[in-house]
Amino acid sequence: MVNPRRNQICCCAECRQAWERSKRQRSKQIAADKPKGTCLWCDGDFDRKHKHQDFCSTDHQQAFNNFWKGKGPALAKALHAWRVGKAKGGLTDLCREFSNAREELKDKRTKAGARKKGAK
Repeated sequence: MVNPRRNQICCCAECRQAWERSKRQRSKQIAADKPKGTCLWCDGDFDRKHKHQDFCSTDHQQAFNNFWKGKGPALAKALHAWRVGKAKGGLTDLCREFSNAREELKDKRTKAGARKKGAK
C-alpha cells in the first residue's frame, strides 16, 4: 500500500467500508458495556468514563469542591477509604456528614424554589 490514509487498514474501498462498519459496531458495544455510576452530588445515574469517576459532570464536581472547601483533603481521604473498602461499616462519619449536609442543601434549594414560586 503506497501512502495509506491515516488509520487506513485496507487497500480497497470494500474492505475499508467493512472495517468502518465493524469499528462502529465495536464502539456501540463498548458504549453499552460501560459501567454505570451514581453522582455523589445529585444522585443521578451516568456512564463512567474512567474507573474512579464519582460525578456525572465537571460542574457537579466543582460544586462538590466548593461546598466542601475546608474539608476537602479529609473528605477525599475518607471517600477513597470507603471506595476501596478499607472503611469499616460502609460509610465513614465524614461521608455521613456529607450526606446530611447535601440533604440540607437540597432542602434549602427546594424551599428557595417554593419561595420564588410563591412570590410570583
